[in-house]
Amino acid sequence: MKPLNVLRLALALGLWFCMPIAGLAHEGVKCSERNLDQAIRALGSRKTVETYFTPYVTLTKKDVYWALSEYCIVGLTDNQSRSEIYGKTLRNGVEMTLMYDEAAQVLWATMQPRAKGQAIPTVVYTKCAMLD
Repeated sequence: MKPLNVLRLALALGLWFCMPIAGLAHEGVKCSERNLDQAIRALGSRKTVETYFTPYVTLTKKDVYWALSEYCIVGLTDNQSRSEIYGKTLRNGVEMTLMYDEAAQVLWATMQPRAKGQAIPTVVYTKCAMLD
């Protein structure tokens, strides 16, 4: 192998191994501490809102985990967008969109309306941490 090719290979492998260390690659985001006010106004009942927006949510490239506590997962849905900061999934028959704002460290979870003109409930999860 030529010295230049060895150097390129070493550089490529070095960058690949250092990406997680540098914080460029994450497994996803785990959030809690939700604000249900807007969703309660849109749907009319706290019980209905809690059916769709659990106290804990974890967004990964592959899945969205819905949980009642940190270790009690009650739902697992496919993340159709395949992104660790943006999710599109089906929960209890309703399309949900999740978007993580890394600068503000909040996750916006939005339920897509079933009918035209219906209010769009959104819940903000304010306590978030990136998964490594």
